[in-house]
Amino acid sequence: MSSEITVVVGTRNRSELLGRALGSIAEQEGVSFDCVVVDDGSEAEEADRTRRLVESMGERFRLVNTTVAGGKGTGPAAVKNRGIVEVRTPYLTFLDDDDWFVVRDHFRVAVEALAAYHADYLVTNRQGVRDGRIVIDDWYLGTSQLRHGRLVDPTRRLYEVSHRQLAETMRHVNPHPGNLVLSHDLVKRCGGFLAPLNWTEDFNFCLRTADGASRLLYRDVVTTHARMPTGDSVSLSKDGLTHQLQELVTSAHLRTTARRAEIKRCARARHAWTLRVMAAESAGQGDSREAWRLSLEALMTFPTLGGIGHLARALGQRIRGQ
Repeated sequence: MSSEITVVVGTRNRSELLGRALGSIAEQEGVSFDCVVVDDGSEAEEADRTRRLVESMGERFRLVNTTVAGGKGTGPAAVKNRGIVEVRTPYLTFLDDDDWFVVRDHFRVAVEALAAYHADYLVTNRQGVRDGRIVIDDWYLGTSQLRHGRLVDPTRRLYEVSHRQLAETMRHVNPHPGNLVLSHDLVKRCGGFLAPLNWTEDFNFCLRTADGASRLLYRDVVTTHARMPTGDSVSLSKDGLTHQLQELVTSAHLRTTARRAEIKRCARARHAWTLRVMAAESAGQGDSREAWRLSLEALMTFPTLGGIGHLARALGQRIRGQ
C-alpha cells in the first residue's frame, strides 16, 4: 500500500533525542506513512548512531544527508527543504528531532480531514515542555480566534477557520511546521522554506503556505510536545539583535510577497512589534533618539493605540534627556 503522508525530521548530533521523536512517529496508527530523516552533518560517531537508529525503525524510515559527517551544517531551512525533495506522498508534515507527537491518531485524522473537506492546510495545538514539565499549556496563548471558526466535526474537534482568524492568531505566536499537515501540492507551489533564514524560517513558511492555501482547518487538540529551549538549543545560540533582524526580514518578505490582505496585515503587525521591542531596548540603553525613531517607524507601519502610547513614552524620555 502506498503511503499517504511523509514526515520530515531534521537532526544534527542529537541521536538520543531523535529516538524519542522517531518512536512517536512509529506509534501513529490507521494511516500509511513515510519518514525522511535528514542528517545535517553530525559528527562521525553521532552520524553512525543516527544511521543505526533509523535502520532499526524499519523500512518506512530512511536517512538522507546534507553533507559529509562533521561537515558544516546547512541550517534548519535547508534541512527541511532537503527532506521535501524526498516527499512522494499527497501530504507532509515536519517534526524537530527534540519534539514528539503525543496522540496516535494525528496523521490519520489530518489526512482524512484534509481529504473530506477538500482542504490543503491543517494546524493543531502543541504544548511546551522543559525538564519534564509542561511550561506552555496552550501554544496559542489562550486565543479564541481559531475556535471561532465553523465547527465541522465536534468529535474530532475540527474547525474550518478563515485566513483572517489564522492570521490574527499568528500575530501573537510563532506557529510551527511540526503542527501543520499540508498538501504536497501546496508546499511545491509555495516553494518550501527560505534557506537564508535560521531563526524565523518556520514563521515565514507557516504564513506563506497559509497565504497560498485554499481552505484551512484547525484541530483543537494538542498533538505535539515541544522541547523548550535549553543551553544547547540552536534558538539560544544567536544574540537578540540577530533574532530581531531576521524578524524584520521575514515580515518584510511576507508584506512584499503575500497575496492575501490578512497575511500582509499580520506581517505588518509583527514588523511593528519587533520595532517596538528594539525601541524599548534602545531606551533601556539610554539611547532616547533611537528609541523615538523606532517607535515612530513602528506606529507608521501598523498604527494602534498601543503604538501611540509607546511613541508618547519614547518622546517623553527624549524630552527629559535633552
